[in-house]
Amino acid sequence: MKEKGGRVIAQDPKEAGYGDMPRNAIKTGAVDLVLPAAQIPRALLKFKLAPLPMPEKPATAASDASEDGLPEILALLQTKTAHEFKFYKPGTMQRRIERRMSMAAIKTMGGYLARLRADKNELDLLDKDLLINVTSFFRDPKAFAFLAEKVIPGLVRDKSAEHPIRIWVAGCSTGEEAYSLAMLFREEIAKSKRDIKLQMFASDIDADAVTFARAGFYPEAVKADIPPERLARFFAHEDLGYRVLPELSSSIVFTTHDVLTDPPFSRLDMVSCRNLLIYLGREAQVKAISLFHFALGDGGILFLGISESAGAIQGRFEIVSKSERVYRHIGRARPGELGF
Repeated sequence: MKEKGGRVIAQDPKEAGYGDMPRNAIKTGAVDLVLPAAQIPRALLKFKLAPLPMPEKPATAASDASEDGLPEILALLQTKTAHEFKFYKPGTMQRRIERRMSMAAIKTMGGYLARLRADKNELDLLDKDLLINVTSFFRDPKAFAFLAEKVIPGLVRDKSAEHPIRIWVAGCSTGEEAYSLAMLFREEIAKSKRDIKLQMFASDIDADAVTFARAGFYPEAVKADIPPERLARFFAHEDLGYRVLPELSSSIVFTTHDVLTDPPFSRLDMVSCRNLLIYLGREAQVKAISLFHFALGDGGILFLGISESAGAIQGRFEIVSKSERVYRHIGRARPGELGF
């Protein structure tokens, strides 16, 4: 819903018959309002009457941003929160700010800026909304099937028992992608009957999302995304959901990390960064791809989202599958390419 520009309301857990259901939804950071059930109809009517978010402005209109207060709002976020949004596409920021404005019944950027300066809670809500936590288990099943059949067997086969397989999931959100990859690697390692260690580093800029991922508890609805045999092997069924078993969670270190400003991991066999680059400006995308090239060892795999591209890959990557956005590391980092 959030990915498509929708709004999400959760019932107040204190009055819900099953409080963990709305509570788990709220923990994702994707909930706009938390209300008693009796107040939800009024909120729905308000959303219906409120103007829809404006479409993304074309690149030629970027110079108009200074007139609508966007730079001032981003500067306020940078000084008052832990996150920096200057690398994100202005259109993405604009749409999400306008959505918050409509929920606050404020019609002008100037008025919303004044609200942000006076209301720390609204500033925190905007900060959370801009982080864009949208994910699921085995998102884009064809891409994960390609990894399982064509990529992961080779990575496991070529790895000696003395060296672990090292993977970085950048922008891991609430952890579903990291656990999905871990399941595929665990299955292949078991199939190979070799004692290969697996080390996964899963990082995200959102500390709340990382905490949720580390807990490894997901609602009943994940049954729709995880095949029954994997659900039985890697999860324990608890009240209202499923918890990741230690066999899977012990392989993954979840940490708060900003891809563009914090030092990257290194000597990696695979980097998975899916559906993060689409929110970044062109310069930030180029920097991120350069960082991933630096982090990967020779022959390492870069796995991107279906709507993303590694850009100009000559001398750095070769295409393994264009349709599934899988690339293989070649060549060395260029002198002076990255300044740490």
